[in-house]
Amino acid sequence: MHKDIWLIVLGLCLVFFELFFGAICQLDIFFVGLSLIIAGAFYYFGVSWQLSLVISLVVVLFYFALLRQFYKKKLLIFFQRLKIDTVVGKTAVVFEPIHVNKKGAVLLDGEIWQAKAKTSFGKDKEVVVISLEKNFLWVAKPENL
Repeated sequence: MHKDIWLIVLGLCLVFFELFFGAICQLDIFFVGLSLIIAGAFYYFGVSWQLSLVISLVVVLFYFALLRQFYKKKLLIFFQRLKIDTVVGKTAVVFEPIHVNKKGAVLLDGEIWQAKAKTSFGKDKEVVVISLEKNFLWVAKPENL
């Protein structure tokens, strides 16, 4: 590997890590990687690696001091709309019979979900989602709410 691109490679590794594993750190690693890519570009075109790292540090500090607050608010609004618990309160139709505390399945918004209930429900009965637990829904009769 060419010695002048090590900052770029490190930055790309961080960016791909963040993109591959999702927003684990809410894009912090992405922006640190981006700053290293910027510093690596400076280093590649003749700026010393020490000054390049200072540039990277300035970019990261700028991000954490100013940009992070702005985009976190926007990101929070976006993720609140995508929350999986938005299914609570919706009506579903029993797809596979549900027996007391045994998993069955319901059809909700065109998707099949595993579901449990404290009472039994036969196929094609309407139920309401009362909570989400791990990878299944708790459902109840609509009038029991």
